[in-house]
Amino acid sequence: MRLPIWITASLVIVSLGLCSTASAASVNFYTNEASWQAALSSGLTLESFNTTAANVALANEVATAPGPNTSVGDFLTFDKANTGLSVSFTVEALQSGANFTFDDDETSGNIPDFDNALSVGDIHNHENDDWEVIVTDGLPLYGFGFYLRNSDSVSGESFQLFAQGGTFLDSFTGIPTSNSFVGAISTAPITRLYFNEDPGGDDIAIADFRFASGNPVPEPTTLAMLAGLSGMGLIAARRRRKAA
Repeated sequence: MRLPIWITASLVIVSLGLCSTASAASVNFYTNEASWQAALSSGLTLESFNTTAANVALANEVATAPGPNTSVGDFLTFDKANTGLSVSFTVEALQSGANFTFDDDETSGNIPDFDNALSVGDIHNHENDDWEVIVTDGLPLYGFGFYLRNSDSVSGESFQLFAQGGTFLDSFTGIPTSNSFVGAISTAPITRLYFNEDPGGDDIAIADFRFASGNPVPEPTTLAMLAGLSGMGLIAARRRRKAA
């Protein structure tokens, strides 16, 4: 069955719009959680995964809730069936020999920045403590955030986002100082998040991940544009009928 020309035109317009969104994603970065939440599109579910001992123990690789200054390995797998989140994800320390340490301590005493957090590489043991989060299953992820609890040096650090197939989306180099939120929102689904630490830095800790997943509702301006183009298709079809 041949579709009316105005329906065909509308389908082509919508198809082109979707392709454009996928190939030219827009990414915005935030250093304030309230601003990040306010910018999330309708249709997304906001979920928190705080790095408490009980939550870290939900990783497939961790048998029991870790105590202070406990190494939990360099690779953690969090399945949505265990966490109750809408996404499954992994967290990995990327420097050779570096592990995550829960609730880290210095020999000189406790550092509050590291409470209920994961230090990368353990304090003073490694530098260039890169780490990444990979989304492995669940709803499409359009927003991600975390808290940077401690970082000695921020001059060369970057937060990079990738889409399906390893496609690079964007990078943020304005990493704030310790005890700060870092978040991103993308118009294309995010599958990998990579934190590149300053090679001269050390003593980095991360905590309290934030996920925004689902099916975002298009912005009103996008809907208006599609409706306008669809209307143009209707007008063109009517003119052709009159001319016939």
